[in-house]
Amino acid sequence: RDTEVIPVQWRVSSSAESHLDGGPFERTGVFQASHTRDWTVKIDVDKLTPGKIYFYSFAAGPATSPVGRFKVPFAADTSIDHLRYAVFSCANWGWGYFNAYDLASKQDLDFWLHLGDFIYEYAADHYPEQHQAVRFGPSASAGQSALQPDAE
Repeated sequence: RDTEVIPVQWRVSSSAESHLDGGPFERTGVFQASHTRDWTVKIDVDKLTPGKIYFYSFAAGPATSPVGRFKVPFAADTSIDHLRYAVFSCANWGWGYFNAYDLASKQDLDFWLHLGDFIYEYAADHYPEQHQAVRFGPSASAGQSALQPDAE
């Protein structure tokens, strides 16, 4: 497996429909995913129009990704009237509410800024018990459950 390489096709277009109809695409390419980069595809796509919204997708073998959307940053010397963005911090899938991501996806934002990472103060291969978690622990049972939303 250390020598295995998986070709991943990437595509960028001006419309989401292009990814369903087979084109046209503004840019395409193939990235060779391997264990040396943790099977992660990271590409820099150039020659796109600043401030424009594009759509992207990936395919590897018979598997295809959902279509994603991004906005190219404005050129450094561009004067803009306003900038709309969302800021997120550490998110742990097993212990969190993620409705903020859904809400942000429905906004006309220029970018999303993610702060933090999946680094926590517990040992590897150990996850806190339910009573140790902030949203279920002693603080929550002491009447400080305001951290919990009414619904996901």
